[in-house]
Amino acid sequence: RWFFNTYIDNAVTPAVADSVNNIKLLSQGMVSTAQLDAVTVQSIFLQPQYRDVIGNIYGRVFNEMSGFSGDTATDLARVLSESVMLGESARKAKSRITKRFNVASSRAERIARTEINRAYTVARAKASQVVASNLDITVNLIHRSSLTPTTRFEHAQRHGKIYTVEEQNEWWSEGANRI
Repeated sequence: RWFFNTYIDNAVTPAVADSVNNIKLLSQGMVSTAQLDAVTVQSIFLQPQYRDVIGNIYGRVFNEMSGFSGDTATDLARVLSESVMLGESARKAKSRITKRFNVASSRAERIARTEINRAYTVARAKASQVVASNLDITVNLIHRSSLTPTTRFEHAQRHGKIYTVEEQNEWWSEGANRI
């Protein structure tokens, strides 16, 4: 796995840049060139829907995680928020958590994967709802799972299938589906 770390981390930054470029391409004809030129990763994260998502990381109840309370919980929220804002992979966030909080790598990985994926899925769902509302269209989501040897059956079973935002959010809220 260490061999692929560089490749995975190097893939995340271009993916974020591709997303910005896709927004620009999809927006052509709807907004002026000056407005398109002003679109940057930072400007996107300053939009209310993204600020809310990043704020949700701070709002999570880290005190429920044994070993994280008070200033430590605040620091963990900061590390995770920075990772989301920088477009870092869960693997990079895991490394930061392990170094900063002296926790086992497996625990840091579970925290990073859960919280970063949660932030992204909440952002995707909110963005889909905004698009659906603004354009008066139906927007559905494709469930994606990592399909690793440790992927739970329920997650693998949903992989590649299309759900409404409400169906997906309802499934995420059940039991440990979000983890």
